Amino acid sequence: MIDMVLRVHERGVLIGDLSADNVLKDPEGGRMWLIAFESAAVDADSCEQKRFAAMWATPGFKHPARDIRKTLVPEDDFYALGIVLVCALTAVSYFSHDPSALPRFLDEFVRHGILPEVRHVIAALVDGDVIAACDTLSDWQPE
Repeated sequence: MIDMVLRVHERGVLIGDLSADNVLKDPEGGRMWLIAFESAAVDADSCEQKRFAAMWATPGFKHPARDIRKTLVPEDDFYALGIVLVCALTAVSYFSHDPSALPRFLDEFVRHGILPEVRHVIAALVDGDVIAACDTLSDWQPE
């Protein structure tokens, strides 16, 4: 999924409203699609258009600093992707009310057997550090 988001960004597009509901997966072939780009912004958009796009987000998937910035940045999509991955583990996002609970939640996952690499990838994405997330995935040697 990181590659999907990076390819969208390479085309000069910020997704803006990435959430678990906006990811489709073919259960047989495993292919995945991102859908619902109505709140996306492109590099050529005016500041006003980007401010408007920044207002749209699914609760729980919006970067906590987005309301302060009032514009979209790539880290918004990586934060949302991290939460999408949490939803893949839990089937629900608990972090719209208290984003600071996420590290404790991830630590508890590790304590109960989720691999530390999964925690690191999610934490890196939520922090906007896609390079660290990709490095963890490329260095990972599952047993």
